[in-house]
Amino acid sequence: MAQLQIVIPLWNEAKNIPDLLDMLEKSPLIREGTASCILVNNGSTDATAEILKRAQSERSWFEVHTLSVNQGYGGGVMAGLKHSRAPFLAIIPGDLQIVMSDTEKVWQSLLRSSYKETCIFKGRRTIRKDGWDMQWVSSIYTFIANLILGTQVKDFNGLPKIFHRRLLDLLSIEVVTTFVMDAQLLATAHHNGWRLVELPVTFHARRAGVSSWSGKRIRVYIHSLYLLFRLRRERLIFPSNLKLSQAIQSGTSDSHNS
Repeated sequence: MAQLQIVIPLWNEAKNIPDLLDMLEKSPLIREGTASCILVNNGSTDATAEILKRAQSERSWFEVHTLSVNQGYGGGVMAGLKHSRAPFLAIIPGDLQIVMSDTEKVWQSLLRSSYKETCIFKGRRTIRKDGWDMQWVSSIYTFIANLILGTQVKDFNGLPKIFHRRLLDLLSIEVVTTFVMDAQLLATAHHNGWRLVELPVTFHARRAGVSSWSGKRIRVYIHSLYLLFRLRRERLIFPSNLKLSQAIQSGTSDSHNS
């Protein structure tokens, strides 16, 4: 069994999937059998399902899990994590904004660590090739999330995130289904004494497809603020049992471009 499983949520990424699979297949992590992938078709309405079906017949290093209805970024990620079996887990996006060379760098840093089973290793987007407006929003979101959750994270939504699967047992019974799920992961780790290592990565511009944020950003921002306060108020960052259960149905689909 692979030592690392990489979870990749996909929502209408048909145009990106061929390049995504090519990038993954060329990675030493995949070629040497260190890692395998879990691709989650998160309610896509384009040709994502057909492309994945054809590609899977030719490759054995990834599996596909399909959600009939889009469950939001967090819901897609959690669907993949719940099917994982490897001791270490990684999360990367399917839109090619994070490349495998940076994922390999974060993984190697984890392997060199003496506390690899109680630490999250993640990317910090120090070079960003997306718009200045999204960079500004990301900075404000990180500031507010730290203030509400009592953490000291430099880039909440920076990917990849790599961690030992023990973190899944520390998650509360309710898991946020928007991109605030990243904040829940990090705050859960923080409040259970885990360390955080953030390494510089490049955040590339989206090559194809359209972000699901289009036309509803204000609504997503307001809902995210509500969820952050809910995490704090209802203590969803603390363990309530040792099983993953039904996620919070937020009613808001979102991408990971904040």
